Amino acid sequence: MIWKRLFALLSGEHESLPRAEFVATLETEGIEYKVVDVLDQVLRLEVRNLDVDVIATRLSMTKLICEELAAVEGVALSDIVAAVDSVDWSFLKGKSFVCRLIRVKTYGAGLSKYQVEKSMGATILKRVCGCAKVDVRNPDEVIVCIVTGNRAIIGRVLREVNRGSFQERRPRRRPVFHPSSLDAYTSRLFVNLARAPRGGVVLDPFCGVGGILVEAGLIGCECVGVDIDEFMVRGSAVNTEYYSVKSIGVVLGDARRLGFRHECVDAIATDPPYGRAASTKKTPLEELLRKFIECSSMVLKRGKYMCFAHPSWIDVSDYLRDHGFAVVEKHSMRVHSSLTRIVEVVRKVK
Repeated sequence: MIWKRLFALLSGEHESLPRAEFVATLETEGIEYKVVDVLDQVLRLEVRNLDVDVIATRLSMTKLICEELAAVEGVALSDIVAAVDSVDWSFLKGKSFVCRLIRVKTYGAGLSKYQVEKSMGATILKRVCGCAKVDVRNPDEVIVCIVTGNRAIIGRVLREVNRGSFQERRPRRRPVFHPSSLDAYTSRLFVNLARAPRGGVVLDPFCGVGGILVEAGLIGCECVGVDIDEFMVRGSAVNTEYYSVKSIGVVLGDARRLGFRHECVDAIATDPPYGRAASTKKTPLEELLRKFIECSSMVLKRGKYMCFAHPSWIDVSDYLRDHGFAVVEKHSMRVHSSLTRIVEVVRKVK
C-alpha cells in the first residue's frame, strides 16, 4: 500500500503528551508511520494501512485527523490562496463542502477568518468549475486551513475526535466518585501510552474507583483491577458495570504482592497513590513504588509496556532498570503548586 500524508491537530493540554499518545496509538494498532514534522499542536506524518475510525475512537488528546493536501511557509492570505490553488480538488466534484480556518493559539492573529474561508471556497469552486457546492450546515467534506507558527497547512478532515464523550465520564459524573481519580482524558491517555491492545488484558494494580479500567474497557480491552481499599474495589466494580465495560474482575489486593501467574497481562496502566487525596496505607511511597515495579515485572509479558506516574521528587530509574524495564519516554505534568507528576512509559525488555 502507498504512503498517505496526514496531519493531526492536537489538543493544547500538554506540550508533548498528545503527540506521544498519537504515535503510541499508531504503534499499538500496527500502523506503519513516518513523522514528517512536529509543529505547535500539529503532527505531520506519513502512514500506511490506516484505520482512521479505530485511531479516532481511541484518542483523547487529538482534535482532528486530516489528509494533508498542501502546506506552505507564510501565513498571508495570498500564501494560503496559492496553496489552495495548487491542490487537485477533483474529489469534491458532485459533493458539498465547507472551508474552515483554525488558528493554533495566537498564530495568524492578523488573518480575517471570514476572508480566508471565503477566498478558499472561491478558489476551490473555480478549480472544480462549479461542480461542487458550499454547504456550511451539513457538508460532505470539511476543508481546513491550520495556521501554526509560520506555516499554513491545508487538509481534508477524515475524522473529528469525539472529545465531548470524555467530559461525560468526568469523575464527578461516575456513579462512585473519589477525589484522587484521574479525569477521563488522562485515564485514556495512560491506556494508550501503555500500548494496550484491543482484546488484550490490561492491569491497573492501584485501580481506585476504576477510571483507567473504564477507559481501557471502552476501547475493547479486558480489564483487571486491584486495590487495597475495600471502598475502592466496590466503587470500581460499580463504575465498570455502569459503563458496560468488559472486566475480568476487580479484586481486593496489594500491588506489592499481586499473586498473579507469571507474564499474564498485555499492558499495565496505573496511577499509584501520591497526591493529597490518595492514601498509601502508611507505606512509605518510595518503598511502595519499588515493590510495585518489582511485582509488575513479574506479571507483564516481555516486550509489553507499562505507563504509570509518580511525584517528581522520587527517582525510580534504578528500580526500573533492576527489574528489566527500559524507559521509552517520560513527561512532566504539573498537577498543582506543590505537585508535579512524572508520567513514565516503560517497556519490559527482560
